[in-house]
Amino acid sequence: MKNIPIFPDFAMFGLEHKVSFETALKAFQPRISEYTFSEIFAWRGTRGTMISAINGNIILKFHKENDVFLSEPIGNTRIPESIKQALEWMKNNNVNATVFGATPEIIETFGEKKEWFNIEDDRADYDYVYEAKELAELAGRKYDGKRNHLKQFNKNYAYEFVDMNEQNVAECIKFQDKWCFLKPCEEGTLLHEENLAVMEMLTNFGKLSAIGGVLKIDGQVEGFTIAGELNANTVVVYVEKANHDFKGIYQALNNLFVKKSLIKYTYINREQDVGDEGLRKAKLSYRPVFLVEKKLIRLK
Repeated sequence: MKNIPIFPDFAMFGLEHKVSFETALKAFQPRISEYTFSEIFAWRGTRGTMISAINGNIILKFHKENDVFLSEPIGNTRIPESIKQALEWMKNNNVNATVFGATPEIIETFGEKKEWFNIEDDRADYDYVYEAKELAELAGRKYDGKRNHLKQFNKNYAYEFVDMNEQNVAECIKFQDKWCFLKPCEEGTLLHEENLAVMEMLTNFGKLSAIGGVLKIDGQVEGFTIAGELNANTVVVYVEKANHDFKGIYQALNNLFVKKSLIKYTYINREQDVGDEGLRKAKLSYRPVFLVEKKLIRLK
């Protein structure tokens, strides 16, 4: 684990950790959307993300507002003991930390050691997972509405969908600036934080293990999307931005990206709804095949 300090020491998360971190992820084969290098790197500035090694595993520390969180240890060595050790050290140093993103399958491996912790469901953070083939084909009556939007988009607009690369990413940055100018992206808002993360992903696109697509209408960028491999059969979509003035553009962006760039995967993870009822309704409308449950872990 080159360049990664041993717990309780931490280092700021950065590009220098990419090889070690992605090697650990490949062995770990994560299921939750947060565990990709690109995702963590993009949000590291707003969350103050730091990295450490504990008992041969990797652990991350970050904050959301005034709360401190630790990742589930990424690895397979003494996981419950590592969680207990990290949380106890935090508590002894007057930090009230919570481990996020623990799946029920991992917790079941704890056996009797589950009794060390208070474990709480985190429904707002559940990931929505879809079959790539279904999102590509949109077959059957359940997708009538989506297909109608696509037909209207195909009929009304002269468009092209191309891979994101280091040449056209500059156009995407300009589009993101425009998108955020039209939205309430003021400092202190969630959209401001999201904008910073999106810009990190765009400006460092060539250095990340990311897959991108760009939608142009009449030669101008009017939408883009970015994803990355989560595990051997799943890809996670991080970013999806488009100009609402073009009816059906989000349905088109989603469908074109799946068919052109993501169809080799069995599943597509489209992240969580963060407890927003409108977003939950939208994610459910695409008929996920399952949700990835997540738990919060605290010391008793």
